[in-house]
Amino acid sequence: MKKIINNLIITSICLFVIYISAQILLNLFGLQFRAKVNVIWLGSSLLGFVVGIVLKSIITRNVKLFMAVIAASFMTMTALLSPYGIYIICAIEEIPHKEYVVEIDGYKFVGYENDAWDVFIYFYDYKNAVVSGNKIRFTANGAEIDENGNVVIFDDIREIYNLEDIYEYNRGYFTTDELTKADS
Repeated sequence: MKKIINNLIITSICLFVIYISAQILLNLFGLQFRAKVNVIWLGSSLLGFVVGIVLKSIITRNVKLFMAVIAASFMTMTALLSPYGIYIICAIEEIPHKEYVVEIDGYKFVGYENDAWDVFIYFYDYKNAVVSGNKIRFTANGAEIDENGNVVIFDDIREIYNLEDIYEYNRGYFTTDELTKADS
């Protein structure tokens, strides 16, 4: 059992290191992981590590390790509840967790919602189900699902249906030569 727990801890650490390395490598090619991949990968790495440490402290009956786990839990809760805890919570909120995939004028975009203070949706090139581009193409202030199940994005005053709506108020940071065509 001790070997399984040690393997769980080591695997979790390795998954985290692989994630960071993959992020650096993807960034070199102008890509980034999509929101679901971020949440699943980081969540499983963190959960595996925490479960491994807690189980190791219980099974080995190591008083020092058990006290260290209790102290780390207490310090984490204190940090989150302190006045500086808002910064920790905001850093966690920066990890994209809600995304929208839209097609505008034959180009596909994936938008990541940042709702830490105000709602902003940053749209990037859609590449595939695992990665997207890492350059912001345009921003929006919100999105809704209409009665047909389509995503409708909007800025401060109107809905965005085509690229001209994005260019009109200087919300776009691209030319059509740089965009990825949608597969039809």
